[in-house]
Amino acid sequence: MSSTAEVVYAGGAPAAQAEDPASPRPVIHPALFWLLIAFFVLEYARPPGLPLLRLQALFLAVMPVFWLLSTERPWSRILTLQTVYFLTGAAMLPFAYNYFSVYVASRMMYGNVVVALVIIWVLADWRNFQRAMWIWLGIMCYQALFALTHDGRGSGGFLGDENDLALACVTAFPLAYAGFRDMRGWKRWASGAAAVLLLAAIVASFSRGGFIGLLGAAGFCVLAGRQRIRTILLGLTAAGLFFLLIPADYKQEISSIQETTEGTAEVRLFLWAGAINMWLEHPILGVGPANSGWHLGDYQPDPTEGGLFADKDYQERNWTGTALHSIFFEILANRGLLGLALVTAMVWLSFRTARTIRIRWDGTPVGTHALALGGALAGVLSCGAFLSISNYPYLWYLTAMIVALERAASRLPSQPAAPSSRG
Repeated sequence: MSSTAEVVYAGGAPAAQAEDPASPRPVIHPALFWLLIAFFVLEYARPPGLPLLRLQALFLAVMPVFWLLSTERPWSRILTLQTVYFLTGAAMLPFAYNYFSVYVASRMMYGNVVVALVIIWVLADWRNFQRAMWIWLGIMCYQALFALTHDGRGSGGFLGDENDLALACVTAFPLAYAGFRDMRGWKRWASGAAAVLLLAAIVASFSRGGFIGLLGAAGFCVLAGRQRIRTILLGLTAAGLFFLLIPADYKQEISSIQETTEGTAEVRLFLWAGAINMWLEHPILGVGPANSGWHLGDYQPDPTEGGLFADKDYQERNWTGTALHSIFFEILANRGLLGLALVTAMVWLSFRTARTIRIRWDGTPVGTHALALGGALAGVLSCGAFLSISNYPYLWYLTAMIVALERAASRLPSQPAAPSSRG
């Protein structure tokens, strides 16, 4: 079995055959690329007034048609896993307690899968891929600037909340970090400035989930990057400076993560225990997409011997309608073992593909982007430990970007792997 997320085509030809560097480069009409960029701008930059026109819905309707009419229709195992996850969730609509929640969640997942398909299709061209990464970084920097002038909040929609804003910045930080580390000239300093801006926005959000995501993203980039010992030393120095410069109230907010018997930490443990109770009764398929909140009141945990959940608020209040605040417990309760297995396979395959690209293209821009996307994925999963984000687009987009990077790199002239200088 191949160690990468092998791309196949609608005609059945494997990527290794269809993507021979000697073969003509496929023609991707520039309009398709700019349609994808327009979608990103509308969805994430959210220019005033334009999101109300719902132009994104038009994009999601027409792009699959363009893909079907194309002579080259790429597919991958990542897309197969995403599609199965979407279809098995939508199939639960007649059986779930709240079928409208299933409909809304399935509609969101349809959008995620369509955009993932377009990413793999359109960004498989190296020039398109590079431009898209810079534009993505620029959009998130705009959100960071907005947050710094609006009390840590984004510009609206699913970026309006502080946690959501921090999550968005975490997805872009590895791109800025890797660019500053590996690029030269103005690109290096632009990447460095972007990294500082994104860090400032994460601090301004006061999001503990965002801080955990930042640790996951930065930790991955340091440990998986080249020249590991030097990078670790520089990372520890940067972390020390970061700790010295952040405000005292932010330090206090972050330090509360370890207090499991106070505040929102105990609430999260309570919700996660309820999710496990839910899963034990619906182990294979779960209770249905976005239905865990409607069942939570029936699965509230009892107080523990150690004194957790002893407060009367946990026992007398009905917690129905509360989010589970963790992507892992959210998937477990809503989608059961099947959904968790599909997502786990998608994430594992993506990390393995990114690692293969990093080794194959070590010391090149391709390897830099592979490191950044792996770091972004690690950051999203780390954030997800405290946030209910299973229907958010980042997980699905980033795994598709890794496939697009693999395919774009396969069209470049073969490059020997640069010697590793890991400590």
